[in-house]
Amino acid sequence: MGFRPSLIFLLIISSSTSACLDSNYEQVIVNANRLVSEKIESDSELSSQLYPLFNVSNHSYSQIKLITSIYQPRVGFEVIDCDPKTETQKLKILWFRPEIKIKAWVFKQDAMRNQLLSQVEINYEDVDLIKFKLTKDALAVGPFDENIWISEAVKINTPILKKNLKVAPMIARNQLVKVVVVADNVVIETNGVAQQFGQYLEKVSVRLPTNNQLIRATVIKEGTVRID
Repeated sequence: MGFRPSLIFLLIISSSTSACLDSNYEQVIVNANRLVSEKIESDSELSSQLYPLFNVSNHSYSQIKLITSIYQPRVGFEVIDCDPKTETQKLKILWFRPEIKIKAWVFKQDAMRNQLLSQVEINYEDVDLIKFKLTKDALAVGPFDENIWISEAVKINTPILKKNLKVAPMIARNQLVKVVVVADNVVIETNGVAQQFGQYLEKVSVRLPTNNQLIRATVIKEGTVRID
């Protein structure tokens, strides 16, 4: 028994009209965001949002697949793009600008090296890891001890990183320190004034008040340096 002409005509129309009935512009954005969310769902501290870098279109998209890392300035998805006018399909890459945010501590003022962190205004707020080209592991985690110092100059509105912080120096600038000299198993001690901050085993300049001589010495413990 053959198909009736009217039935064949309906099947042709149905096939034609369903050729481009996959995700539209808004739906493909939702689907792309879902795929990225699934990538980070194991870490409840992270949140993500994608912003399309392609124009609004009446095309439809299917078989969306993430093809790049999500931790980069542009995230790409491979799709089948269907043009409803010509009903032609082609492989295409759609690009998005990602935001991956986490709550973190941020400097709210410029700060100098060897400044106490407790003297600097900071705030706990959203930080975009992509914008600052950071990983979660690079961020400093509070609360912070009162004796934490800043290890390098930092700018306002930048996240506080582990590398930005250090424990209180063993030697402070303008501090009166003990100067130890060891020669032929003889230990000689005198005093001097440190000209800079110093941590354990760092070299610092010390001025000897007896003759105003400037020497270089190694920090060996709190308040004490050794002339090598």
